[in-house]
Amino acid sequence: MKKLTILLWGVLAAACAHQKTSDTLLEGEIKGLAVDTIYLCGTDLLYDRMDTLPVENGKFRVHLSPDTLVSTRLLLTDGNEYPIFLSKNSHIRIEGNSAQLQALRVDGNEANEEMTQFNQLLASPAQPTTEVIQQQAEEFIQSHPRSLVSIYLLEHYFVLQPQPDIRHIRRLINSMAGELKDRPYIIQLQQRLSDLEKMEPGKALPYFSLPDVKGKKISRNDFKDQYLLVNFWASYDDNCRPMLDSLRALYRNEKKNKHFAMLGISLDVDTAAWRKAIRQDSLQWQQVCDGQGWTSEYIRNTALQELPTNLLLAPTGRIEAVNLTKQEVEKRLKRIAEEEKQRQQKAKKSKILKR
Repeated sequence: MKKLTILLWGVLAAACAHQKTSDTLLEGEIKGLAVDTIYLCGTDLLYDRMDTLPVENGKFRVHLSPDTLVSTRLLLTDGNEYPIFLSKNSHIRIEGNSAQLQALRVDGNEANEEMTQFNQLLASPAQPTTEVIQQQAEEFIQSHPRSLVSIYLLEHYFVLQPQPDIRHIRRLINSMAGELKDRPYIIQLQQRLSDLEKMEPGKALPYFSLPDVKGKKISRNDFKDQYLLVNFWASYDDNCRPMLDSLRALYRNEKKNKHFAMLGISLDVDTAAWRKAIRQDSLQWQQVCDGQGWTSEYIRNTALQELPTNLLLAPTGRIEAVNLTKQEVEKRLKRIAEEEKQRQQKAKKSKILKR
């Protein structure tokens, strides 16, 4: 009898453990899905994991264990994805076709139903423009300040853009309410925005004093009374090559301009490779590198996010613009030259009138 009691307790404990770790059922059918596996990936620290979903004839079924409402991505092997929101003790159902992934129907909790409704708003014979989609997303965020869908729309349509509008993103975050602002993603995004703001026009680039190829320290004071184009790059980063090509052409055209200078700040750790790249690529403008890469104290102070990046500094050291093209730099320099000419003419005229 004692052994039977112990056995029963063991069975009950196992059943409770199974119930605790498998309290959410996710199942669905995506027609045309020609794979035997898809994945579900958590998007923040509240569900920091990836689950494998075996697929048979487009159908899948799996038990999951979210502790609260969390955001995930359904990932297909072709790179496509769709947001899925898991919640504790729920039954999430997915239906649709792999050829029209954005038209999936997902239910089982309010967030999934809201996401489905939002995608239905965008469904039309004509493909909506980016501006239309962003307008719809902004309206949703403002009218659903506590919905987890709002975070997905914020990231997908505003943050993950080639040139995100930091102030606009801040306003959208401020329109959110409740525990949404305490989500790990929003906390991390706020910090990232604070870092990006350090490189906004009007801000001062932190003071630098970095060694050139001969070991001589170069600082902002070496470019007194000049507009300075600072380009951040690395010899190991192939993405930097097109920028370096355009800067080389810019330098040829502007090297005699006494009001303008250029400075390359490298994130190379291998300084020998850095010097070799300078020689091979004929980077004749001033170059500096401390050999610390992304761990450099100066780079951390600038809050640099990606390579390549360029900044146009005014003579005061303030950032005038970020990531200008060669043509945009030349246009600004032409305008600066015209303004300087007008200033000199005005000063000359004023001097004559005083006589």
